[in-house]
Amino acid sequence: MSANTAKLVLGSQKLRWSCPSSFNDINELQRMPAFKPSIEACKDDYLKTLMNFAYGELQLNKSLSPDSKYLVSVMQMTKGQGLDKDTLYRELSSLELNLSSLEDNLREETERYNNGDLRIICLSEDENNEVMWAHYGDNHTGCMFEFRHIDELDTPFQMAKKVTYTDCTPNLGSALDFLLYDERQELLAKTADAIYYTKTAKWEYEKEWRVMTRRPGEGKRYSDFEFYKEELVSVTFAARIVDENLTALVSLIKVHFPQCKMYKVQSVRGKIERVEFDG
Repeated sequence: MSANTAKLVLGSQKLRWSCPSSFNDINELQRMPAFKPSIEACKDDYLKTLMNFAYGELQLNKSLSPDSKYLVSVMQMTKGQGLDKDTLYRELSSLELNLSSLEDNLREETERYNNGDLRIICLSEDENNEVMWAHYGDNHTGCMFEFRHIDELDTPFQMAKKVTYTDCTPNLGSALDFLLYDERQELLAKTADAIYYTKTAKWEYEKEWRVMTRRPGEGKRYSDFEFYKEELVSVTFAARIVDENLTALVSLIKVHFPQCKMYKVQSVRGKIERVEFDG
């Protein structure tokens, strides 16, 4: 963050959590995961599996989805009327099961949270990344804050999740299991992870972790949350920080965060390193 932002954070003891629409990546939260094989490609296997359940040729060991239960009951009723399995399969195969609507509903249920209510704080695991210092450290004139999770205070950093970087479409697995079984909540969780915690490979240098929450009805694209003084482990000053800003920040830290360690970035043989700084 910039030195001026660091002064605000230290003075207010608050961190700004932002809505993803304000992030650098214009494609943030736009990557919808997919089933492989797709729902349409699984139609035949889906019907055959349900028929095997209905005709007692396959043991059911998991709870079926409501749609699957209904179809199995119809198949069992038809079986009781003497219709053979091959004829039933031909008739069902000719029907439009509207399976694609299930995928559309999944997309809609996930995207409805991307309405300005989301709040994300972005962290990095790499303190010596020159590109990160240039992009997010105000061109090597700002600061880096190090935080920790405290169990007894139930701090939010325990919820941090590592971002996955890939140019491939996130894969939710086979659509067959989604169609067959009542795993909607588990699937929604996997979908959320794919959307909120997956970015393309070009962003991999960030080595990002994220903590996410929701703040509905605030009418703005950010929220400022207080943090405990004990959560702040260290502040690292950039290599080019202005002396005036350095003096002001050191004063704030010594007065309000006496437990906080201080470091300063130096260039050592063409690489940046952070060294302890006593102010």
